[in-house]
Amino acid sequence: MSLAGKVLTRVVFRMASLRFEPIASQLAKHLSPAVLFPREMLERIAQPELDESADWTPELRDFLGHYTEVTRAAHSLLGAPPFERLARLMDELDDRYGSGGPPMSPIYDSYSVQHVTAEVPLGLARETPYSVLARLTSGDGARARLCELAGALANSHQDLYRVLRASDVQAELLPLRGGQAFPVQLTGPFLRTGDLILGRVVVFGDSRFIADSPYLLEAAERDWLDYLDRVRQRSKVREAVPASSSPGSGSAKLTPKQLARRRKQQKLAVAQRAPDEVVVAHLKCGTDERYWPEFIMAGYAGERNGIVRLAGVPDRPESLPHGARVTDSQDEEQGPPVHRVRERASAIAWEEGIFEREEEALAEAARGLGVQQLQLHAGDEYLFEAYCTLGARSEQGATALELVAQQHELDPDEQSVVGAIQRGRFAVLRVRHIQLDAGIDALDVLRSLEVHIRERSATRQLALGDLMLGWICDEGNGDWTLEGGIRHVPALAAPWVSEVAQRLWDERGAEVPREAPEQRAVALVIPLLAQLQWLRENPPLPALNNSHGEPLQLATARYTVLDAAQTRAGLGNLFQAQDDNRFAWLDATGVSLAEVELLGSTLSVRAVRASLGTLDGDSDALHARVREGHPTGDPPLDLTSLPVEAVQQLHGLLLGQIKRNFDTPLPAFQGRTLRQVARSNASADAVSWLREQERILAQNPQLGGLDTRPLWQELGLEYRGLQSDSPAPAPGRRSKRRKDTTQSDPTS
Repeated sequence: MSLAGKVLTRVVFRMASLRFEPIASQLAKHLSPAVLFPREMLERIAQPELDESADWTPELRDFLGHYTEVTRAAHSLLGAPPFERLARLMDELDDRYGSGGPPMSPIYDSYSVQHVTAEVPLGLARETPYSVLARLTSGDGARARLCELAGALANSHQDLYRVLRASDVQAELLPLRGGQAFPVQLTGPFLRTGDLILGRVVVFGDSRFIADSPYLLEAAERDWLDYLDRVRQRSKVREAVPASSSPGSGSAKLTPKQLARRRKQQKLAVAQRAPDEVVVAHLKCGTDERYWPEFIMAGYAGERNGIVRLAGVPDRPESLPHGARVTDSQDEEQGPPVHRVRERASAIAWEEGIFEREEEALAEAARGLGVQQLQLHAGDEYLFEAYCTLGARSEQGATALELVAQQHELDPDEQSVVGAIQRGRFAVLRVRHIQLDAGIDALDVLRSLEVHIRERSATRQLALGDLMLGWICDEGNGDWTLEGGIRHVPALAAPWVSEVAQRLWDERGAEVPREAPEQRAVALVIPLLAQLQWLRENPPLPALNNSHGEPLQLATARYTVLDAAQTRAGLGNLFQAQDDNRFAWLDATGVSLAEVELLGSTLSVRAVRASLGTLDGDSDALHARVREGHPTGDPPLDLTSLPVEAVQQLHGLLLGQIKRNFDTPLPAFQGRTLRQVARSNASADAVSWLREQERILAQNPQLGGLDTRPLWQELGLEYRGLQSDSPAPAPGRRSKRRKDTTQSDPTS
């Protein structure tokens, strides 16, 4: 090689090394361990009780405390620029496979999160969010155990095990690939003796744990061992082929002596690479990052109490219930039956011009109410898409769903989905009871009928008194399910929306008295969506109730100020002055919402009317006014700046106040106390009440880190609060596909 060539090679190599700087090194310049694992995380882990379940060992509680925080931190890293591709991948996987677990999808949310954060490597250094966390926090004694778990998760992968014995939270596993049996602690009763599983075992301290739901395997052990042997053999074949032997490789021509030397080096590398390394790499990411999700979709063979069963092995298409592994060319045919039906119905609705026509109708209806610009909230879009595919009719007089049944040859599962939707109806449902992870008891507002919805995911997103607007499906065996395109309305706005829906229902009945109830309900969707647009611009004045179901009494709050002149100047920036001492807070239409009076060193605030802000309000209207103004004076007390002991004492006082309500008869429970409800067959109502308290507390940023588990322990209930829910979706593009769950407004 010439001197110029050598210099150019060195320059290119230097540029490449700069271009591919390891992600951990890039982020180390901007993120400290304290940013990745801030103090409030450490304080949450330091709480003495993570869960009050008597069956959970201290080791399991300790593990879950660290596991929750490490998973959150890794998930947050997806928002960093170096991990932008992983954020897009998570969004794409969610869009393609509809993660969520049964009945939504065979793919668990927890699997999707761990697959992206632990198993899909990036860059020359083959890094993942977990490996970066471990790298950045190494050497920090305060976060040593978090660093240890991050490293363990970075090295973790799904593997094959036989269950030798199992109880609710403990099991003994025998590795299928060889090795001694070992005990493992479980976070739920998902295993039985004799099960063959594909699961993720995480080592932490001196113990092993399974935190996420495993997959049950139906194929024989021998079938899986043969499959792994084929993986090893294919890897040897690929590695034994010289890189220069591929046609069109563009490599420089080598002499026979050089080729012989290269073949010898390659054989040595293959011989030195342990077979287990090949298998572990395959169990992590397969041949590509969609390999294992596609196998789960194709191998889905049912479930056992929410734990998915998989049949067959990945490289034997004939053994898979849903055929060959899904590829990009088979995009429309992948996924559960409900997704396939929706994709086809949506495509037909676009081809028939239904979406375009109905969007014009919605804009016209909104303009008729005085709405100048149509802006659909995400929840509105899901309901609108459901209407265009299930309710609106084409010029042929058929819905997109009916055209799917006419134009496509449906398999039995798809026919079942179509039949359930066609037997169902559009409904406005008010949530009355929630059986967590099981179902919802609701009132069909339009028909005054009680309905039980068999549902899993949405039970953790709804609260008592909320509304659901959308299609419900009749499964034909007495069960009703949610179709998926649900518009969620929080309880605060529910009375107003219910009143509007009932009025529209009555008006439609007077206009078209002979119309069938099902078609009459469908005709309400566009007017209801238009009303939601109007309500967003003209927020109603809802009836406000406390957690006991009693109406709130608007009161006067009084504060002592230190500098009256400075306070008066600040009030003048925020509110409309009535005179030197009185100010008015007015909404955009001039309605008085509150009166503020400053007399001497006393500031009095009297609420005049309640404001919902906006239906999907990003914040309370008062907070928006404060941000727009320029308030002066000292900032409010920041609890995070107080010593840990003081914060814990304040939290204890607050929890004690809530506990005092446990023996007070509540109108919401027909005069029974919360303790009586928790000990009765209606304990699901107590669960809903406690979750609602957590929602209220979570809206106050000053109460970050408050552990409500002592409340559950006091009532003798297993903890099923908000922290037991799945993590939020990764940042990235919003999926266009409707999810099999309700879409919450920020106001909830």
